[in-house]
Amino acid sequence: MMDRLSRAEAQQRTRARVLAAARDEFTERGYRDAKVDAIAERAGLTRGGVYSNFPGKRALYFAVLAEEAARPPAASPPSPGRTAHEALGHFARGWLARLPLYTETDPSPGRLAVDLVPEILADEHTRLPYAQLLSLDAVLLGLALEQLHPMAGRRVGVAGAVLTHLQGAARLAAAAPGFVDEFAVVEACSRLAGLDLADKWDPPHLVHAPSPRPVDEPWSPPAGPVVDAVRDAPLGWPPRAWWRCSACVVRPRSRRRSGPPRRARRSPPSS
Repeated sequence: MMDRLSRAEAQQRTRARVLAAARDEFTERGYRDAKVDAIAERAGLTRGGVYSNFPGKRALYFAVLAEEAARPPAASPPSPGRTAHEALGHFARGWLARLPLYTETDPSPGRLAVDLVPEILADEHTRLPYAQLLSLDAVLLGLALEQLHPMAGRRVGVAGAVLTHLQGAARLAAAAPGFVDEFAVVEACSRLAGLDLADKWDPPHLVHAPSPRPVDEPWSPPAGPVVDAVRDAPLGWPPRAWWRCSACVVRPRSRRRSGPPRRARRSPPSS
């Protein structure tokens, strides 16, 4: 048992070394120019040692991005604000802070995600999971906005518009350095808080509900033993009759008044 734990711990440490080396390689050279041999040399391993933990450079790149996303922030996040306008402004500033500046000469962690979208577009199997991940982000951001203004209605559509704007800004920041104005992007995202998109949400049970019948179709009561007894009863049915079925016995209430019982009338004395 101890040998198995030792091998598992050794494999975990080797994997951590490969991820750290790959993170440095992707940050300095980018995904396109990064080499598996250079990553193995940084980690102090052979090429086979890298492939024993990851099937290829693309899988290693996604693993580095996943580890980077799960890493806690170095500084405590600021106050999200008391209004949706302030909250979206803080959110946009935090998003843009991760992007690399075109004036930077040294490699920064923001360059890691520059090649993410091209790699997603290169494989059709990654498009659907990426779309589902963005939809989840929109739901989480929309729920946070709804908590600030519970009476404002559903805000998932606004959250999706904000994420769309920020994703486009991130792509342009990498493709056209110096074109994106961070202050304008933050202000635009803040103003989206007041946008009315008539966002509606259909409950998930609607897909299982039967379709409505045409208006000109006559209505008929649902089938059942009690309903059938009432429908088939003859005219002048005694009100004190019993309704009998296999599940229950229902007896109509009598029209007797509530209250103390009446006294019996005394007969007049005989003369």
